[in-house]
This record gives sequence, structure tokens and C-alpha cells, in this order.
Amino acid sequence: MQLLQTNDTNFDRAAIVCRQSVVKNMIASVICVLVFGGLPMVCWHFRGPTPVFIACTLIAVLVAVVTISRAKSLLRPGNWSMVIQHNCVWINLRSLYNHRFAEAKTVLNLSYSDIVSAQIRTAWVSASMSGDATAKQKSLELKLSNLVDTTDLGQAITEEVRRRAPERIFMGITSTGRVNHSSVNLIDDRTLRIHWTGPNNCMSPGVDDVIELLSREIQVLKSVQQQGRNCHQLSDAQFDDLILNLLIEGQKMEAIKLVRKRGNMSLTEAKQTVESLV
Repeated sequence: MQLLQTNDTNFDRAAIVCRQSVVKNMIASVICVLVFGGLPMVCWHFRGPTPVFIACTLIAVLVAVVTISRAKSLLRPGNWSMVIQHNCVWINLRSLYNHRFAEAKTVLNLSYSDIVSAQIRTAWVSASMSGDATAKQKSLELKLSNLVDTTDLGQAITEEVRRRAPERIFMGITSTGRVNHSSVNLIDDRTLRIHWTGPNNCMSPGVDDVIELLSREIQVLKSVQQQGRNCHQLSDAQFDDLILNLLIEGQKMEAIKLVRKRGNMSLTEAKQTVESLV
């Protein structure tokens, strides 16, 4: 196992590159822009109050700017999460949306001898009292060998989650920050999870095709389906782990929603509680 900087990577031409789907994400972006862009038109058509029209216009512009920025990220070279070669796999710990971050060792190289097995995990997360599933996630889990020391890997993932982008000035306003998005996290000392499809991920090719490719080199275990569980039924330790994993995966809003529901808190209290963990 090796941790490298992006500039030190060298992929084979025949390698299979797994990335956030450009087509599917672009379609979602266009729909989002059309929906929010239509708000001012609807307000104007029904002759709504001027302040409401101005507010709708500002919201539409803000959504358009954010959506276009994210769409541009899909076309950058950094849009890849996993590369499969004949002798190894490469895994990108950095989100494609955090391209402004300083260069760091965020690329993981694993030989097939470092990987014991692979499997698909499907899970549902519920924030409702009834326990109905609110989001379906499909992930690829790689079980690493006992001979692999994952200390540096865990540290690299933690640092990447906490890393912030350099300051920049836009229209006279200085800003800095990060996008709460990540496709990779270390579940325990031996399990690396790559989120394939879900609220913030839509990877291509499909995880079923990827697991078929990996089966030629490593053992593939039977897929696991984790049924949705009511957040009120989890122990404190299980709930804390769930919240931390959601934050690592970039699902801050989902984490706030769960904390608010379980603790019967106000939105502000739940937000402060979640932000104290980052």
C-alpha cells in the first residue's frame, strides 16, 4: 500500500476509470437550474409582490452559480474515485469538488495482494419515527490484509475531511471553505468503503460491473443489504458512529436531520452539535 500525490500517479491506458457520472449529474444539474430558474417566471406570471420576485431571482441566480460550478468540476481531470489496472487499484481520497485544495498525499495505491476481498453493500438511512427509508446507498467495500498498516491512510482521510481551501476573493468578498463531499472512508482498520450511488454520489461504471472486474483478481463476497433502522433504535455508540460516517461522506444535512430528530432539538441546536464534531 502506498499514499501518493496526484502528480505521482501513473495509470495504464487500458485502466478502467471510475468517476462521478458526467451525463447523469449534468441531467440533474439542468433539471435543478430549470426548476429554480422558473421561480421568478412563476412569480412574475402571477404578479407576485416585488420583494418576493427579487428573492426568487436571487435564489435562482445563486442556484445557477453553484450548479454551474459543480458541473465544471465534473469535467476536470480530478473527477475520478477509483482506477482499476491489471496489477493494482488506485483510489482517490479527494473529492472532485475540492480541486482548490493544496497538493497532498490523497491517492492510495493498493496491489491486489493488499486486498483480501470485495463486496457490495446496500444500506438505507432513516430519520423518521416510522423507520421508513429516506435514502438508499450502494457502496463498494474492500477488506484489506492484516499485513497492511492503515494508520497513515486513516490519518490522510481525517486530514482531508478537515482541510480547507485557500482564501479567494469574489466580487470583493473573501471566502474560504470546503465542499462537504467524499466518496471514500475507512470504516475500521481493515475496511475501506467507496460510496458508489446515493444522495451525493452517482458513479460510472456501475458497481456491479466493477465487482465483476475485481472478481478476476480477488475474492468477491456475497452482497450485503443493511435494512433501514430507526435512529431512535440505535445505541448511543451506534448513533455517534452513524453521524461521524455521514460527516465523512459529506452528508452534513442528513447528519443534522438525524441529530435533530433523535435529540428533539431545534434546527440551530442540531446544527451546532454537528458542527462541533467537524
